[in-house]
Amino acid sequence: MAWRPCGHPPRIRSTTKSEPGRIAPVYGQSWPTAGPGLNPITIRFVVGYGTRLDLLPAPIRLALIGIVSDYYEHRAEATLFGVSAA
Repeated sequence: MAWRPCGHPPRIRSTTKSEPGRIAPVYGQSWPTAGPGLNPITIRFVVGYGTRLDLLPAPIRLALIGIVSDYYEHRAEATLFGVSAA
């Protein structure tokens, strides 16, 4: 993760070694100043394993396959979040 306003060098560092993850200004830097108006700062946070099934860790992949196959085998009586498939 990097903070790059107008192509300047990164000013924010991040870590995922703790739970929850953390962000902080790079040593010697400060948080950016917010401009005037409503919602002057936007943070884009992208997470996940990607779009390919082989990028998922095996335990998550196996759990997902098991859940999907169970819903398929019992699709006549299955409900998802309280909504019936029938």
